[in-house]
Amino acid sequence: MIEIGEAKWIKDQMCELLKGLKIIRVSMLNRPHKFCFLNHPAHDFEMVLPNKTIQSVKQSGNMIRLLLDYGRELVFFEDLIFEYKVNERVTDKNQMVLYFDNEMALEIKVKLYGFIQVGKSDELMEKDIYYKRALSVIDPLDEAFTLDYFIQETHLNEPKHTVKMALATEQKIPGLGNGTLQDILFNAKVRPDRKVETLQDFEKNALYESTKQVISQIYQQKGRNNNHDLLGKMGQYDVIMSKDRGFCPICQCNLNEKNYLGGKVIFCPHCQK
Repeated sequence: MIEIGEAKWIKDQMCELLKGLKIIRVSMLNRPHKFCFLNHPAHDFEMVLPNKTIQSVKQSGNMIRLLLDYGRELVFFEDLIFEYKVNERVTDKNQMVLYFDNEMALEIKVKLYGFIQVGKSDELMEKDIYYKRALSVIDPLDEAFTLDYFIQETHLNEPKHTVKMALATEQKIPGLGNGTLQDILFNAKVRPDRKVETLQDFEKNALYESTKQVISQIYQQKGRNNNHDLLGKMGQYDVIMSKDRGFCPICQCNLNEKNYLGGKVIFCPHCQK
């Protein structure tokens, strides 16, 4: 799953590898996928995108946005795999391929589910609430992402929420998914099912600092070690709360894993309160 840290690194790679390239051909849905969500019929992508040049690449939350000629954007987000390769190595097991004028291609595969959209920014802003939200908030690594802003956006001062509900639901921090959240909570020593009304001010500050720190580390280390980049290299960030680890790296007790709010959460029952 591409989360905000990976999106930042993939954006950097795309800026380096794809900026200035012209799309000469597009191939869609070579392997149809039930949960590959397009905002236009596949044929429209194949007709609209050729002869467009990638002018720049931006990242908003976990969205990766290729800015093309005439104000159009090609937007990707959620559980996608990107592979930049020579044309001869492109497979027939993909949901999209962009062929460029340098005899290279970007092959895109949807894993669990993914979104691929094309359009002008005002169109996407009007029709997609996730796009609108991702472009309207302050990035966690921006200087303007203050403690007050963090508490306001996550509703940490409101009762009847849990910490996971506050930080990782309803796009309060776009791109902050379960994988990133678990390490944020471990570093802050807070359980995902903790009621926000029980948090002390120092714990809210710990959540704020940990959010910035973990996202920055994932970005600086080129993604988590369970995701790979455009060139097939695994990220260097060592995920702390992983089911493969099994035990807490601090106290050595067994980690707890349970289903909570639409996904599994892993936490240390001793270190996290």
